[in-house]
Amino acid sequence: MKKSLVFLSAILCFVLIFGWWGTGLAKASEAKLLAIAAETQGSCEEGFSLDAGTNSCRPTNFGIFAECVQPDSDGTGYTARFGYQWNGNKKTNLTESKLSGPKVDKDPPSSFDPGRHTFEVHSETNGELTWQIKIGNKTGIATVDQGYYFQCGGGEEECGECDGKVTTLTLKYLGSSAALVKVDQKKEGTIFEGTVQPGGDFLISGQDSQGTLGTEITIYVDGQENTKIHTSCSQPINIGTKSGVFEVLAGASRNGGPLCQGDNNHDCDEDEYWDDDGDKCQAYDFSLFIECIYPDEDGDGYWARYGYKWDGQQNINLNESKFTGPATSSDPITSFEPGRHTFDVHAESNGNLVWTAKVKDKTKTTTSNENYQTICDDNPNPDIPEISLPVIFGITGGGVVVGFLAGYFVGRTTKKREQEGDTHTDQQ
Repeated sequence: MKKSLVFLSAILCFVLIFGWWGTGLAKASEAKLLAIAAETQGSCEEGFSLDAGTNSCRPTNFGIFAECVQPDSDGTGYTARFGYQWNGNKKTNLTESKLSGPKVDKDPPSSFDPGRHTFEVHSETNGELTWQIKIGNKTGIATVDQGYYFQCGGGEEECGECDGKVTTLTLKYLGSSAALVKVDQKKEGTIFEGTVQPGGDFLISGQDSQGTLGTEITIYVDGQENTKIHTSCSQPINIGTKSGVFEVLAGASRNGGPLCQGDNNHDCDEDEYWDDDGDKCQAYDFSLFIECIYPDEDGDGYWARYGYKWDGQQNINLNESKFTGPATSSDPITSFEPGRHTFDVHAESNGNLVWTAKVKDKTKTTTSNENYQTICDDNPNPDIPEISLPVIFGITGGGVVVGFLAGYFVGRTTKKREQEGDTHTDQQ
Protein backbone atom coordinates (compact mmCIF):
# COMPACT_ATOMS: atom_id res chain seq x y z
CA MET A 1 0.00 0.00 0.00
CA LYS A 2 2.79 2.38 0.94
CA LYS A 3 4.64 1.69 -2.32
CA SER A 4 1.48 2.30 -4.33
CA LEU A 5 0.91 5.64 -2.62
CA VAL A 6 4.53 6.68 -3.13
CA PHE A 7 4.30 5.71 -6.82
CA LEU A 8 1.00 7.58 -7.19
CA SER A 9 2.45 10.66 -5.51
CA ALA A 10 5.49 10.55 -7.83
CA ILE A 11 3.23 10.43 -10.88
CA LEU A 12 1.12 13.31 -9.57
CA CYS A 13 4.27 15.36 -8.87
CA PHE A 14 5.51 14.72 -12.41
CA VAL A 15 2.18 15.77 -13.92
CA LEU A 16 2.08 18.82 -11.64
CA ILE A 17 5.53 19.90 -12.72
CA PHE A 18 4.66 19.33 -16.39
CA GLY A 19 1.43 21.31 -16.04
CA TRP A 20 3.23 24.15 -14.30
CA TRP A 21 5.99 24.12 -16.93
CA GLY A 22 3.45 24.01 -19.78
CA THR A 23 1.50 26.93 -18.36
CA GLY A 24 4.63 28.99 -17.98
CA LEU A 25 5.89 28.01 -21.41
CA ALA A 26 2.62 28.89 -23.10
CA LYS A 27 2.44 32.25 -21.38
CA ALA A 28 6.10 32.96 -22.06
CA SER A 29 5.71 31.97 -25.72
CA GLU A 30 2.66 34.16 -26.09
CA ALA A 31 4.44 37.09 -24.44
CA LYS A 32 7.52 36.50 -26.57
CA LEU A 33 5.48 36.46 -29.76
CA LEU A 34 3.77 39.68 -28.79
CA ALA A 35 7.10 41.26 -27.94
CA ILE A 36 8.62 40.14 -31.23
CA ALA A 37 5.61 41.46 -33.14
CA ALA A 38 5.83 44.80 -31.36
CA GLU A 39 9.59 44.97 -31.86
CA THR A 40 9.27 44.07 -35.54
CA GLN A 41 6.57 46.64 -36.16
CA GLY A 42 8.67 49.30 -34.49
CA SER A 43 11.78 48.41 -36.48
CA CYS A 44 10.30 49.51 -39.84
CA GLU A 45 10.18 53.21 -40.61
CA GLU A 46 7.08 54.90 -41.98
CA GLY A 47 7.05 54.17 -45.69
CA PHE A 48 8.44 50.68 -45.14
CA SER A 49 6.54 47.48 -44.36
CA LEU A 50 7.58 44.09 -43.03
CA ASP A 51 8.07 41.36 -45.62
CA ALA A 52 6.98 38.23 -43.74
CA GLY A 53 8.87 36.00 -46.16
CA THR A 54 12.27 37.59 -45.55
CA ASN A 55 11.50 39.17 -42.16
CA SER A 56 12.92 42.44 -43.47
CA CYS A 57 11.59 45.94 -44.01
CA ARG A 58 10.93 46.84 -47.62
CA PRO A 59 9.84 50.18 -49.11
CA THR A 60 6.39 50.33 -50.61
CA ASN A 61 5.40 53.97 -50.71
CA PHE A 62 7.25 55.76 -53.50
CA GLY A 63 6.91 56.58 -57.15
CA ILE A 64 9.18 58.36 -59.63
CA PHE A 65 8.23 60.04 -62.88
CA ALA A 66 9.42 62.24 -65.74
CA GLU A 67 7.34 65.41 -65.68
CA CYS A 68 8.46 67.26 -68.79
CA VAL A 69 11.34 68.37 -71.03
CA GLN A 70 12.36 71.71 -72.52
CA PRO A 71 14.47 71.43 -75.70
CA ASP A 72 17.40 73.85 -76.11
CA SER A 73 16.86 76.68 -78.57
CA ASP A 74 19.66 75.37 -80.80
CA GLY A 75 18.24 71.84 -80.72
CA THR A 76 21.43 70.22 -79.39
CA GLY A 77 20.21 69.25 -75.94
CA TYR A 78 17.36 69.68 -73.48
CA THR A 79 16.39 70.22 -69.84
CA ALA A 80 14.48 67.37 -68.17
CA ARG A 81 12.32 67.65 -65.09
CA PHE A 82 12.12 64.44 -63.06
CA GLY A 83 10.13 63.95 -59.88
CA TYR A 84 9.24 61.58 -57.07
CA GLN A 85 6.60 61.04 -54.42
CA TRP A 86 7.74 59.63 -51.08
CA ASN A 87 5.04 58.77 -48.55
CA GLY A 88 7.30 58.17 -45.58
CA ASN A 89 7.23 60.59 -42.66
CA LYS A 90 10.97 61.21 -42.63
CA LYS A 91 13.86 61.66 -45.03
CA THR A 92 15.31 58.43 -46.37
CA ASN A 93 18.59 57.72 -48.18
CA LEU A 94 18.46 55.92 -51.52
CA THR A 95 20.36 52.68 -52.01
CA GLU A 96 21.05 53.77 -55.58
CA SER A 97 20.30 56.86 -57.69
CA LYS A 98 21.86 57.37 -61.11
CA LEU A 99 21.29 58.95 -64.51
CA SER A 100 22.39 57.08 -67.61
CA GLY A 101 22.53 58.38 -71.18
CA PRO A 102 23.79 61.78 -72.32
CA LYS A 103 26.10 63.79 -70.08
CA VAL A 104 24.20 65.99 -67.60
CA ASP A 105 25.13 69.02 -65.53
CA LYS A 106 24.47 67.47 -62.09
CA ASP A 107 23.73 64.25 -60.27
CA PRO A 108 20.23 63.17 -59.25
CA PRO A 109 19.14 63.34 -55.58
CA SER A 110 20.57 60.71 -53.25
CA SER A 111 17.70 60.88 -50.75
CA PHE A 112 13.93 61.41 -50.66
CA ASP A 113 12.09 63.99 -48.55
CA PRO A 114 8.46 63.32 -47.59
CA GLY A 115 5.93 64.45 -50.20
CA ARG A 116 6.10 65.19 -53.92
CA HIS A 117 9.20 66.89 -55.33
CA THR A 118 10.82 67.62 -58.69
CA PHE A 119 14.32 68.49 -59.89
CA GLU A 120 15.80 69.52 -63.23
CA VAL A 121 18.93 68.40 -65.04
CA HIS A 122 20.35 69.59 -68.35
CA SER A 123 21.37 67.08 -70.98
CA GLU A 124 24.19 68.49 -73.12
CA THR A 125 23.17 66.39 -76.13
CA ASN A 126 20.00 64.77 -77.39
CA GLY A 127 19.23 61.16 -76.61
CA GLU A 128 17.41 58.99 -74.09
CA LEU A 129 18.07 59.90 -70.46
CA THR A 130 17.10 57.37 -67.77
CA TRP A 131 16.85 57.98 -64.04
CA GLN A 132 17.01 54.79 -61.99
CA ILE A 133 16.68 54.60 -58.22
CA LYS A 134 16.66 51.82 -55.67
CA ILE A 135 15.41 51.67 -52.07
CA GLY A 136 16.00 48.35 -50.38
CA ASN A 137 14.95 45.74 -52.94
CA LYS A 138 12.60 48.04 -54.89
CA THR A 139 13.60 49.95 -58.01
CA GLY A 140 12.08 52.80 -59.98
CA ILE A 141 12.79 53.90 -63.56
CA ALA A 142 11.82 57.04 -65.49
CA THR A 143 12.98 57.82 -69.03
CA VAL A 144 12.82 60.91 -71.28
CA ASP A 145 14.36 62.24 -74.48
CA GLN A 146 14.21 65.51 -76.42
CA GLY A 147 10.90 64.45 -78.00
CA TYR A 148 9.19 63.55 -74.70
CA TYR A 149 5.43 64.07 -74.93
CA PHE A 150 5.29 66.45 -71.92
CA GLN A 151 6.85 69.80 -72.86
CA CYS A 152 7.64 72.15 -69.95
CA GLY A 153 5.73 75.42 -70.45
CA GLY A 154 4.59 74.23 -73.84
CA GLY A 155 0.87 74.68 -73.22
CA GLU A 156 -1.58 71.79 -73.20
CA GLU A 157 0.12 68.46 -73.76
CA GLU A 158 -1.13 66.07 -76.39
CA CYS A 159 -2.66 62.88 -75.04
CA GLY A 160 -2.97 59.50 -76.66
CA GLU A 161 -4.50 56.08 -76.32
CA CYS A 162 -2.86 53.67 -73.92
CA ASP A 163 0.01 51.91 -75.71
CA GLY A 164 2.96 49.89 -74.44
CA LYS A 165 1.59 49.45 -70.88
CA VAL A 166 0.80 52.09 -68.27
CA THR A 167 3.79 53.77 -66.58
CA THR A 168 2.12 55.99 -63.97
CA LEU A 169 -1.34 56.45 -62.46
CA THR A 170 -2.75 59.02 -60.07
CA LEU A 171 -5.74 57.45 -58.33
CA LYS A 172 -8.46 59.10 -56.27
CA TYR A 173 -10.01 57.17 -53.38
CA LEU A 174 -13.83 57.33 -53.50
CA GLY A 175 -14.48 55.58 -50.18
CA SER A 176 -16.49 57.20 -47.39
CA SER A 177 -13.93 56.67 -44.60
CA ALA A 178 -10.14 56.59 -44.25
CA ALA A 179 -8.64 53.25 -45.22
CA LEU A 180 -5.35 51.41 -45.54
CA VAL A 181 -4.77 51.08 -49.28
CA LYS A 182 -2.26 48.64 -50.77
CA VAL A 183 -1.40 48.27 -54.45
CA ASP A 184 0.31 45.13 -55.77
CA GLN A 185 1.89 45.06 -59.21
CA LYS A 186 1.76 41.66 -60.87
CA LYS A 187 5.18 39.97 -60.56
CA GLU A 188 6.72 42.99 -58.75
CA GLY A 189 4.75 42.82 -55.48
CA THR A 190 3.63 45.75 -53.35
CA ILE A 191 4.36 49.17 -54.87
CA PHE A 192 2.20 51.32 -52.59
CA GLU A 193 0.79 50.99 -49.08
CA GLY A 194 -0.57 53.79 -46.93
CA THR A 195 -3.61 55.34 -45.28
CA VAL A 196 -5.70 57.39 -47.71
CA GLN A 197 -8.44 59.81 -46.69
CA PRO A 198 -11.82 60.02 -48.50
CA GLY A 199 -11.28 62.04 -51.68
CA GLY A 200 -7.51 61.74 -51.32
CA ASP A 201 -5.25 60.78 -54.22
CA PHE A 202 -1.91 59.02 -54.57
CA LEU A 203 0.62 58.31 -57.31
CA ILE A 204 1.89 54.89 -58.36
CA SER A 205 4.63 54.27 -60.92
CA GLY A 206 5.75 51.11 -62.67
CA GLN A 207 8.41 48.94 -61.07
CA ASP A 208 9.36 46.55 -63.86
CA SER A 209 12.52 46.81 -65.98
CA GLN A 210 10.80 49.17 -68.44
CA GLY A 211 9.27 51.38 -65.76
CA THR A 212 5.73 50.16 -66.43
CA LEU A 213 3.00 48.77 -64.19
CA GLY A 214 3.07 45.49 -66.07
CA THR A 215 -0.17 43.86 -67.16
CA GLU A 216 -2.27 44.30 -64.03
CA ILE A 217 -2.40 45.86 -60.57
CA THR A 218 -4.51 44.66 -57.64
CA ILE A 219 -5.77 47.15 -55.05
CA TYR A 220 -6.65 46.18 -51.47
CA VAL A 221 -8.68 48.27 -49.02
CA ASP A 222 -8.22 47.44 -45.32
CA GLY A 223 -6.77 44.06 -46.22
CA GLN A 224 -9.55 43.03 -48.61
CA GLU A 225 -9.18 42.94 -52.40
CA ASN A 226 -11.24 45.79 -53.84
CA THR A 227 -10.44 45.79 -57.54
CA LYS A 228 -8.03 44.90 -60.32
CA ILE A 229 -6.98 47.39 -63.03
CA HIS A 230 -5.63 46.17 -66.35
CA THR A 231 -2.50 48.19 -67.18
CA SER A 232 -1.41 46.29 -70.29
CA CYS A 233 -3.50 48.62 -72.52
CA SER A 234 -5.51 45.59 -73.66
CA GLN A 235 -8.59 47.23 -72.14
CA PRO A 236 -9.52 50.94 -72.32
CA ILE A 237 -8.10 53.09 -69.52
CA ASN A 238 -8.24 56.88 -69.41
CA ILE A 239 -8.76 59.85 -67.13
CA GLY A 240 -12.07 59.33 -65.38
CA THR A 241 -11.98 55.53 -65.50
CA LYS A 242 -13.46 54.10 -62.31
CA SER A 243 -12.65 50.71 -60.84
CA GLY A 244 -13.80 49.59 -57.42
CA VAL A 245 -13.62 52.62 -55.12
CA PHE A 246 -10.94 54.34 -57.22
CA GLU A 247 -10.91 56.82 -60.12
CA VAL A 248 -8.06 57.63 -62.50
CA LEU A 249 -7.13 61.33 -62.23
CA ALA A 250 -4.03 61.22 -64.42
CA GLY A 251 -1.66 58.75 -65.99
CA ALA A 252 0.60 57.90 -68.89
CA SER A 253 1.62 54.93 -71.00
CA ARG A 254 5.05 54.06 -72.32
CA ASN A 255 4.35 54.68 -76.02
CA GLY A 256 1.12 56.68 -75.97
CA GLY A 257 2.08 59.42 -73.51
CA PRO A 258 -0.47 61.09 -71.23
CA LEU A 259 -3.84 59.37 -70.94
CA CYS A 260 -6.75 61.24 -72.48
CA GLN A 261 -9.97 62.25 -70.82
CA GLY A 262 -12.43 59.44 -71.41
CA ASP A 263 -16.07 59.62 -72.36
CA ASN A 264 -17.24 58.85 -68.85
CA ASN A 265 -20.46 60.88 -68.87
CA HIS A 266 -22.74 58.02 -69.82
CA ASP A 267 -26.07 57.92 -68.02
CA CYS A 268 -25.28 54.88 -65.84
CA ASP A 269 -26.65 54.18 -62.37
CA GLU A 270 -24.33 54.29 -59.36
CA ASP A 271 -24.21 50.49 -59.32
CA GLU A 272 -23.21 50.36 -63.01
CA TYR A 273 -20.20 51.21 -65.16
CA TRP A 274 -19.82 51.97 -68.84
CA ASP A 275 -18.66 48.97 -70.86
CA ASP A 276 -16.73 50.30 -73.88
CA ASP A 277 -16.62 46.88 -75.50
CA GLY A 278 -20.35 46.29 -75.15
CA ASP A 279 -21.13 50.02 -75.60
CA LYS A 280 -23.64 49.95 -72.76
CA CYS A 281 -24.02 50.30 -68.98
CA GLN A 282 -23.22 47.11 -67.13
CA ALA A 283 -23.93 46.21 -63.51
CA TYR A 284 -20.78 45.83 -61.44
CA ASP A 285 -19.87 42.20 -61.01
CA PHE A 286 -20.00 40.17 -57.80
CA SER A 287 -19.00 36.72 -56.64
CA LEU A 288 -20.18 34.36 -53.87
CA PHE A 289 -18.08 31.82 -52.03
CA ILE A 290 -17.87 29.43 -49.07
CA GLU A 291 -14.89 30.13 -46.85
CA CYS A 292 -15.22 27.21 -44.39
CA ILE A 293 -17.60 25.11 -42.27
CA TYR A 294 -17.59 23.94 -38.63
CA PRO A 295 -19.52 20.69 -37.95
CA ASP A 296 -21.65 20.37 -34.82
CA GLU A 297 -20.33 18.06 -32.10
CA ASP A 298 -23.35 15.74 -32.44
CA GLY A 299 -22.78 15.49 -36.20
CA ASP A 300 -26.30 16.69 -37.02
CA GLY A 301 -25.76 20.20 -38.41
CA TYR A 302 -22.95 22.64 -39.04
CA TRP A 303 -21.89 26.29 -39.14
CA ALA A 304 -21.02 27.71 -42.56
CA ARG A 305 -19.10 30.90 -43.35
CA TYR A 306 -20.47 32.43 -46.56
CA GLY A 307 -18.91 35.39 -48.32
CA TYR A 308 -19.16 37.74 -51.27
CA LYS A 309 -17.07 40.24 -53.21
CA TRP A 310 -18.85 43.28 -54.63
CA ASP A 311 -16.98 45.40 -57.21
CA GLY A 312 -19.37 48.33 -57.00
CA GLN A 313 -18.53 51.63 -55.34
CA GLN A 314 -21.72 51.99 -53.27
CA ASN A 315 -23.84 49.76 -51.04
CA ILE A 316 -26.54 48.01 -53.02
CA ASN A 317 -29.75 46.20 -52.05
CA LEU A 318 -30.07 42.72 -53.53
CA ASN A 319 -32.98 41.93 -55.80
CA GLU A 320 -33.02 38.45 -54.27
CA SER A 321 -31.18 36.72 -51.43
CA LYS A 322 -32.34 33.38 -50.04
CA PHE A 323 -31.24 30.05 -48.54
CA THR A 324 -32.63 26.73 -49.76
CA GLY A 325 -32.00 23.44 -47.97
CA PRO A 326 -31.85 22.79 -44.21
CA ALA A 327 -33.43 25.23 -41.77
CA THR A 328 -31.00 27.98 -40.71
CA SER A 329 -30.42 30.12 -37.65
CA SER A 330 -30.79 33.33 -39.67
CA ASP A 331 -31.60 34.66 -43.13
CA PRO A 332 -28.83 35.67 -45.56
CA ILE A 333 -27.77 39.29 -45.97
CA THR A 334 -29.95 41.52 -48.15
CA SER A 335 -27.37 44.08 -49.32
CA PHE A 336 -23.76 44.26 -50.47
CA GLU A 337 -21.02 46.61 -49.32
CA PRO A 338 -18.03 47.36 -51.58
CA GLY A 339 -15.20 44.85 -51.21
CA ARG A 340 -14.99 41.35 -49.74
CA HIS A 341 -17.10 40.34 -46.72
CA THR A 342 -18.21 37.19 -44.85
CA PHE A 343 -21.01 36.13 -42.50
CA ASP A 344 -21.78 32.96 -40.48
CA VAL A 345 -24.98 30.94 -40.46
CA HIS A 346 -25.98 27.67 -38.76
CA ALA A 347 -27.61 24.79 -40.65
CA GLU A 348 -29.88 22.97 -38.19
CA SER A 349 -29.31 19.65 -40.00
CA ASN A 350 -26.91 18.19 -42.53
CA GLY A 351 -27.41 18.62 -46.27
CA ASN A 352 -26.72 21.09 -49.07
CA LEU A 353 -27.41 24.70 -48.08
CA VAL A 354 -27.63 26.88 -51.21
CA TRP A 355 -27.32 30.68 -51.09
CA THR A 356 -28.82 32.48 -54.09
CA ALA A 357 -28.14 36.19 -54.61
CA LYS A 358 -29.31 38.44 -57.46
CA VAL A 359 -28.14 41.91 -58.48
CA LYS A 360 -30.24 43.28 -61.33
CA ASP A 361 -29.98 40.68 -64.11
CA LYS A 362 -27.11 38.72 -62.56
CA THR A 363 -27.92 35.69 -60.38
CA LYS A 364 -25.30 33.54 -58.66
CA THR A 365 -25.32 30.68 -56.17
CA THR A 366 -22.91 28.92 -53.84
CA THR A 367 -23.42 25.72 -51.83
CA SER A 368 -22.13 24.36 -48.54
CA ASN A 369 -22.65 21.07 -46.72
CA GLU A 370 -21.26 19.12 -43.76
CA ASN A 371 -18.58 17.54 -45.97
CA TYR A 372 -17.08 20.82 -47.24
CA GLN A 373 -13.29 20.40 -47.46
CA THR A 374 -12.21 23.49 -45.47
CA ILE A 375 -12.82 23.53 -41.70
CA CYS A 376 -12.88 26.92 -39.96
CA ASP A 377 -9.86 27.57 -37.75
CA ASP A 378 -12.10 29.39 -35.27
CA ASN A 379 -15.47 28.27 -33.95
CA PRO A 380 -18.23 30.41 -35.53
CA ASN A 381 -20.68 29.37 -32.76
CA PRO A 382 -21.12 32.51 -30.60
CA ASP A 383 -22.39 30.39 -27.69
CA ILE A 384 -19.09 28.49 -27.30
CA PRO A 385 -16.18 30.74 -26.30
CA GLU A 386 -12.68 30.13 -27.61
CA ILE A 387 -10.18 28.76 -25.06
CA SER A 388 -6.56 29.84 -25.49
CA LEU A 389 -3.56 27.59 -24.95
CA PRO A 390 -2.46 29.29 -21.71
CA VAL A 391 -5.95 28.88 -20.29
CA ILE A 392 -5.96 25.16 -21.20
CA PHE A 393 -2.61 24.66 -19.51
CA GLY A 394 -3.79 26.70 -16.54
CA ILE A 395 -6.89 24.57 -16.14
CA THR A 396 -4.81 21.40 -16.50
CA GLY A 397 -2.32 22.65 -13.93
CA GLY A 398 -5.10 23.56 -11.53
CA GLY A 399 -6.64 20.11 -11.88
CA VAL A 400 -3.26 18.46 -11.25
CA VAL A 401 -2.73 20.56 -8.11
CA VAL A 402 -6.10 19.46 -6.75
CA GLY A 403 -5.32 15.83 -7.61
CA PHE A 404 -1.90 16.02 -6.00
CA LEU A 405 -3.24 17.56 -2.77
CA ALA A 406 -6.00 14.98 -2.60
CA GLY A 407 -3.49 12.15 -3.10
CA TYR A 408 -1.17 13.68 -0.52
CA PHE A 409 -3.83 13.95 2.20
CA VAL A 410 -5.24 10.52 1.40
CA GLY A 411 -1.74 9.10 1.67
CA ARG A 412 -1.09 10.80 5.01
CA THR A 413 -4.42 9.64 6.40
CA THR A 414 -3.77 6.05 5.31
CA LYS A 415 -0.25 6.10 6.70
CA LYS A 416 -1.49 7.49 10.01
CA ARG A 417 -4.12 4.76 10.26
CA GLU A 418 -1.52 2.08 9.54
CA GLN A 419 0.74 3.48 12.27
CA GLU A 420 -2.17 3.55 14.71
CA GLY A 421 -2.92 -0.06 13.78
CA ASP A 422 0.69 -1.11 14.41
CA THR A 423 0.70 0.66 17.76
CA HIS A 424 -2.55 -0.99 18.77
CA THR A 425 -1.08 -4.43 17.91
CA ASP A 426 2.04 -3.78 20.01
CA GLN A 427 -0.04 -2.76 23.00
CA GLN A 428 -1.95 -6.00 22.84
